[in-house]
Amino acid sequence: MQLDPAELPISAATRRAATKLRIPAWRLALSGGEDFELAVAVAPKHVQATIKVAAAAGVRLSAVGRVVARPGLWLLGAPGGAAISGFEHFATARHNV
Repeated sequence: MQLDPAELPISAATRRAATKLRIPAWRLALSGGEDFELAVAVAPKHVQATIKVAAAAGVRLSAVGRVVARPGLWLLGAPGGAAISGFEHFATARHNV
């Protein structure tokens, strides 16, 4: 999947925490371990209609990337696409991002 970090819906609290940790907010949102969002794949031609239907039901959807043929999660706009990983529950680092 290719992900556009600029399109991620990131809360003000996460942004404040990222500032204190001196890391990009998108990195904390993706790998901080607090996962409360669901992901859904929608054909590109149906994205806007799906967002509109969800909004009518009181659900906010954000188009944050696209599915591609190569494995892994890749960031749009990063040098070489920069592969990223999720939270590592058994890592020894102080903060795992």
